[in-house]
This record gives sequence, structure tokens and C-alpha cells, in this order.
Amino acid sequence: MSTNQTKVPITYWIVGAIGLLWNLAGIANFTYQVFFTDSMVALMSPEQKELILSNPTWMKIVFGVATILGLAGSIGLLMRKKWAITALLVSFIAVVIQMGYSSFATDALKVMDQSPVFPAMIVIFSAILWWYSKRSDARGFLS
Repeated sequence: MSTNQTKVPITYWIVGAIGLLWNLAGIANFTYQVFFTDSMVALMSPEQKELILSNPTWMKIVFGVATILGLAGSIGLLMRKKWAITALLVSFIAVVIQMGYSSFATDALKVMDQSPVFPAMIVIFSAILWWYSKRSDARGFLS
């Protein structure tokens, strides 16, 4: 049976939809951070201002790669395309770099008064989406 004719379970569509929504939220967060205005920065504490303004350009690029390819990969899953695997893998790698840097190389968790649970959830969810795309391909759901 060809991939296009392979019937996928409802859970496949649910995971794809959740991945799409999750990554749309990531895109919204990325857009928000890229387009900080002076008035938005003015509302932050001095520590938060320093953290945001000292964020290196390469981290913004990594954040963009993580979110844009995460969204593309989720769309690819819903379209049942094999390239979703690569997009989700690169997104996962970017997420690990981003969360690792912000959690361990900066004091972002303290400054933003954030638990390490949320960055860990982001890494885990990204890993699950990548794993699920590989599993879906092995089951013949992707073409």
C-alpha cells in the first residue's frame, strides 16, 4: 500500500494539531521578542532589561530557527511529508542550544523568575515531535 493510501489513526492528527498550536505559540513568542519596543523595555526591571539587551544576535537566530522549523515541521506532519523529520530535528537541536544557553549560561531563569520546568518541557516536547515524525515515517504515514 502506498503512503498516500495508508490510513493514519486519529492520534496522528491530534499530535500534528497540538504540534502546530505549540509551534504557533513559539512563533508568537519569537515575534514578540524580536519586535520589543522601547516602551516595552521601559516596563522591565533593570535586570530584565540587561538580559534582553545583552542577548546575542546568534541566540535570536537560533530562536528563529527553532520556532520557524518547528512550525514548518508540524505543518509537514499534517501534510504527511517526510521532510517534516528533518525540520523537526533541526528545530530540536536549536531548542536544545537555546534552552541550554539561556538556562545555564545566563541567569535568565532567576531574572525572569521562571522555573526550570518550562524550558525542560520545551526541550521534551520538541524531542517528542521529532521522535513522533520518525515513528510516523516508519509506520508509512509520510511520503
